[in-house]
Amino acid sequence: ARNLAHTLGEKCELLSVHPDITARDLLMTRGTCAESGDTIWVETSLTRAARAGTWVILDGIDKLRSDTLSSLALLMEQGLVILPDGSRFQASDRFKCIAIGHPPTEKSWITPEIRPMFQWIEAKSLPSDELRVVLTQMFPSLKRKVLKKILALQDKLDGVTVDGVAE
Repeated sequence: ARNLAHTLGEKCELLSVHPDITARDLLMTRGTCAESGDTIWVETSLTRAARAGTWVILDGIDKLRSDTLSSLALLMEQGLVILPDGSRFQASDRFKCIAIGHPPTEKSWITPEIRPMFQWIEAKSLPSDELRVVLTQMFPSLKRKVLKKILALQDKLDGVTVDGVAE
């Protein structure tokens, strides 16, 4: 996703999310002013991207609680951002959000409230023989030994699951 943004000449920021992040933390975090030592609000990469009209990648969106994920609806559907400090702004028309997460399982994290916020694309892993072709075309000078290690690692990663979800 980051390479796509750069190829298209777009600035892009990354926000890696985790299960403990709150709706407030998606938009702003608390920090300390270097000069005064006062507690201040600091905008996250999501807020900065919405304001500046750049791209943001939300990595691990499937890890968010459904109430936290639902809090993005106002931004994603109407472009309105209401910040924890009480201020608000309209997101730039150029703002783009790419959300990356594992596909849903029986207990789907894609609720009816979440579904309309995004366009969904499922990208499955390539089989080893196809991945070998892609890698050798992209990186012709890649040594055979390194390619074998990459393919072995990919096979291991494809097999790693916890409770039916790849980790």
